[in-house]
Amino acid sequence: IGLILVAMQLVTGLQYLGFVGEWTNMFPILACGVVIIFGLLLLSGDTSFPENNRERKWRETESKAIDIMVCFMGTIGFIFWFMKASYCGLWASQYSSTTDIEFYQYLSWTTVKNFAYAIVIIFQLYFFVKMGPHFGCDRESSRQRAKHFYVTTIMMALFALLISLVIDEFNGRVEKLLAEAHISSTMSIFFQAAAPIHLGFSLHMFLHFFIMSRRLSQFQYNWQYNQAEEHQHSQQSSLGNTGGNSTSSNAETGDERQPLISHPT
Repeated sequence: IGLILVAMQLVTGLQYLGFVGEWTNMFPILACGVVIIFGLLLLSGDTSFPENNRERKWRETESKAIDIMVCFMGTIGFIFWFMKASYCGLWASQYSSTTDIEFYQYLSWTTVKNFAYAIVIIFQLYFFVKMGPHFGCDRESSRQRAKHFYVTTIMMALFALLISLVIDEFNGRVEKLLAEAHISSTMSIFFQAAAPIHLGFSLHMFLHFFIMSRRLSQFQYNWQYNQAEEHQHSQQSSLGNTGGNSTSSNAETGDERQPLISHPT
């Protein structure tokens, strides 16, 4: 699934070269949907923590300052994409009554895609707050193969989103409209600074789930290795007990079969 999502984002980038149409904007939207759906499945299927830990608003963390910085970067990204989607929606409504249907469809798809970017950031922040790097590293969840599948799928979907965001840095027709809109210098500076900030947030989220996947895989391997060792030790002990019992039973049988000889006095 992850490789397919990555390939889809590369196909989406071909629209800036004129090889594909605006319909390819559905691929980044699909990646956002995968992140949201599998993230909710991962949280809903987690039964490894007690109820008092479930109700906490913030997970255990090694550095609260770094977490706050990441949440701040995500908030900047949400504002950036929400405002950009609002501008695109306004321009799409203006071009709806014109004969330039192609440009209207481009703005409509871009509006939906930008809103999808903004919505997925909210869920990313929620997942980041609830799931730490050691999420799922316990004896119970080690038996749940679906949990590892969810984490890996989310990681690859985030990587696909990162590629899509890098492609969207290409100065297309929306950026030209922003340049011609004569917005304030403060808003222009915000748009220029917010895009790389959100890229940093997306990269951090990908690395966050990458670390989760590595630690979960390592924990599962160690757990299975320990289980195999315990099973081997139990088999050896059972064989040892069986061997001891058979030896003692043979000795008793031999004593019973030995004839009684009366020695002369």
